[in-house]
Amino acid sequence: MKFPVALQWLIVPMGLGIGMPVAAQPITPANNSDTTVTQSGTQFDIGGGMLSGKTTNLFHDFGRFGLDQGHNAIC
Repeated sequence: MKFPVALQWLIVPMGLGIGMPVAAQPITPANNSDTTVTQSGTQFDIGGGMLSGKTTNLFHDFGRFGLDQGHNAIC
């Protein structure tokens, strides 16, 4: 398959595992839990959540969970 020269510059680096840097998706809680996410600079504080039936495990539910280098998620 032949690609235009402009596309070849994108395809070759991606095929070598070299791509353009991308930003991580922010951390967002899902709508069906009591999970909360509060951001302060590079720190994401995760709170709330739901306890299991025997209240021995704490569960969090996220719609997205992504951190950039240097970011911290604290639970």
